Amino acid sequence: MNTELLRDAMNRLKAQADKHRANLNQYKAGLANLHTQLQKLDNDLFATRQRFEALAGEPVVDTTVMKLYPLNDQVA
Repeated sequence: MNTELLRDAMNRLKAQADKHRANLNQYKAGLANLHTQLQKLDNDLFATRQRFEALAGEPVVDTTVMKLYPLNDQVA
């Protein structure tokens, strides 16, 4: 009887551990994806800034770039 209870408890704990391990792996994958997306956004913003500076012939203020290249367009 005690052996059965212990076995059931161990099986439940193993199932919970497996579930948490799977959730952790999904979290890690999500973080890696977020990091990749942020790098792409940073590269896009840098390239856009360079294009505006080339067109203007002078350095562009950050707020000007953000007004002309809104973040919402990247999210959509």
